[in-house]
Amino acid sequence: MKATSPTLGLGVTLVMKQTQEHNFWVVARPAEDVKGQWVAHCLDLDVVTQGTSAQHSLEMVAEAVAMVAV
Repeated sequence: MKATSPTLGLGVTLVMKQTQEHNFWVVARPAEDVKGQWVAHCLDLDVVTQGTSAQHSLEMVAEAVAMVAV
């Protein structure tokens, strides 16, 4: 039986241009193929990023979503 890796599922609020607020669902989990990396996936926009920690991957997905959602 394969052990499951820890997964973070949360809603992320992104404030853009101080007048717009958007809520997105994001899942962050350890990368299966690269040790020490985390993958964050914005489910609403299908944007995927990676980072060196769960927090870093969430920061990266917030930055990427800001570029896509503008």
